Amino acid sequence: MKIDFSSIGADSTSFVLSGSDIAFANALRRSMQSEVMSFAIEDVRIYDNTSALFDEMLAHRLGLIPLTTDLQSYIPRDQCSCGGKGCAQCTVTLTMSVEGPRMVISEDLISQDPAVQPAVGQVPIVKLEKNQKVVLEAQAILNRGLVHSKWQPVTICGYKNYPLITPETRCDG
Repeated sequence: MKIDFSSIGADSTSFVLSGSDIAFANALRRSMQSEVMSFAIEDVRIYDNTSALFDEMLAHRLGLIPLTTDLQSYIPRDQCSCGGKGCAQCTVTLTMSVEGPRMVISEDLISQDPAVQPAVGQVPIVKLEKNQKVVLEAQAILNRGLVHSKWQPVTICGYKNYPLITPETRCDG
């Protein structure tokens, strides 16, 4: 088996896996989606929401915002000494206080830790009209994509099968 990296960027990586079969490539893809630790918003405390979205939909949208992850400073909540209550070792708090009229975007989330921020700043959350506002506090924790898709660290993870074509020796074309 051989891996040749075609490109390594801040947001994407491409590589060629050779000398293995399709089943191994698919297992590698599934592992990248389900076993790599990532931050995601788990608990949301909404103090004021006069937007058109129900609190549950707002919390759902917040949970799907990709967050940058600092694996050196945090541990998963189920392995923490706090017993799952949430502390500075396993939880990052993000706050938001926005008034309309405007589009609320992921950049409006303010993190207590600069290392854990929305990975993409322009993800739309909800559009606020005049006199509407959203005030909330959210807690992000580490977990795996195996538990829920919001913890999947990759958006697109796929592979292509490049067939080996060997022409016949009697071919004159």
